[in-house]
Amino acid sequence: MTYEQFLQTAEWKKLKYQVWKRENGICQACKVETANGDTHHIDYRYGWLCPISNLEYLCRPCHCRRHNKIYRDPTSFSELYKRIDRL
Repeated sequence: MTYEQFLQTAEWKKLKYQVWKRENGICQACKVETANGDTHHIDYRYGWLCPISNLEYLCRPCHCRRHNKIYRDPTSFSELYKRIDRL
């Protein structure tokens, strides 16, 4: 099973919901409430399906920072202009 397939399993979706509920939808890094966050594995030594204590809820920008990636906001000005042009 690939990681992408794992993310579609009922077990992961249940665990992800439990983390979101535990954190009240608040990013644990910047403390901003978001409904569109990510469930982050703090440590991968447990594998993909791990104890809930090894998971935290992060907003997308903070999740990208944890993985040293650049967050590309889908609502950037160039994307908004593309959307407006389609109207």
